[in-house]
Amino acid sequence: MKKLVLIIALSGLAILSAAGQSNSSSLQPAPEHPSQANLLHLSPADLPSERLEMMARFQATTISRVFGVSLDMDGVIPRAMRADYPLHLLNPLAPAKYGSGVENLSMDPVTHRVNGIVFLSIRF
Repeated sequence: MKKLVLIIALSGLAILSAAGQSNSSSLQPAPEHPSQANLLHLSPADLPSERLEMMARFQATTISRVFGVSLDMDGVIPRAMRADYPLHLLNPLAPAKYGSGVENLSMDPVTHRVNGIVFLSIRF
């Protein structure tokens, strides 16, 4: 018990000391259009959604061209992002183009029992 309290206290001190350090680059104004090297240091909240989509599409096409592997993203989250009305994914009376929901279930191949919901899957 004493070790746990000591570990929590030391990690809290480490976090506080790291948060207290100043960063000289934060004093400089950020450029309106960041360069490719600066994109590594930006958070997704700093980039517009069009730029993030363009970067993800570029990475997917690069992987498929270089390695010959096609990536397919599926699951609840990608379907909700692609849908015109994401709440129709929960609506049992929604049009057929939103699917039946069975595609997003993880099933045991032997017993055919449902194990859970697939939120994000990447197929090669």
